[in-house]
Amino acid sequence: MSRTPVFVLSGFLGSGKTTLLERLLVECTNRNLKSAVLMNEIGKTDTDGNTLLGKSQIIEKLLDGCICCNKKGEVVESMEKLLQIKPDVIFIELTGVANPDEVADSLTEPELINNVYLEKIITLIDAEHILSYNSIFESDRELVQTTRNQIEVADLLIVNKTDLVPEAKKNKN
Repeated sequence: MSRTPVFVLSGFLGSGKTTLLERLLVECTNRNLKSAVLMNEIGKTDTDGNTLLGKSQIIEKLLDGCICCNKKGEVVESMEKLLQIKPDVIFIELTGVANPDEVADSLTEPELINNVYLEKIITLIDAEHILSYNSIFESDRELVQTTRNQIEVADLLIVNKTDLVPEAKKNKN
């Protein structure tokens, strides 16, 4: 039995995770790949899920909490629902404050280990705000730790929104 690859999309709020996910789902459709999505929203409202309707075969949502904290126990059940459609690929879009390490660890639970594998953790970086998110002088300690962790565990970093950064700021050392 083959295992399904899982891509974890990480990055702080507004970094472009949902836009990237939309593009990945279109590419899956173009390649005749069956995709599934596990979305996590920290609030009770699904802000991004409706934009993805029709672009993926199935979307499972974990609302009102963080997938690596108080929703961690629901990951296995959600992933099992996604696996029922036998997808070629699964995308997990995290909240902006989630720890991708812990989500990757949840994929090794006994119920999942023989059915899925972590292909990549992709972290998006908002070029316009990354310096302030990563500064102990401009942000709170938890935000700095979260940002640094998301960067450190990434297999692939995508620096997004570079067009919003003035040239003078790009060239600063």
